Amino acid sequence: MLLGIEYRRDLAALGVYMAQQLQAATDDLRRLDTSNPPQPNALYERFLSWIRTKGPMGPDHPMAQD
Repeated sequence: MLLGIEYRRDLAALGVYMAQQLQAATDDLRRLDTSNPPQPNALYERFLSWIRTKGPMGPDHPMAQD
């Protein structure tokens, strides 16, 4: 929620930041458990799917708050 508020006016920067975090998490998970690699779809959902870059935002969306 706080990231949504902090980056509400610069979604591109938020996307870049979260993609960097996704990469770091992927690297960590691969290092920690080599027998069970991270699932790309699950990581995408967690790190990037919640960022809305197009279309209207409902009043409950974290980026819609001013």
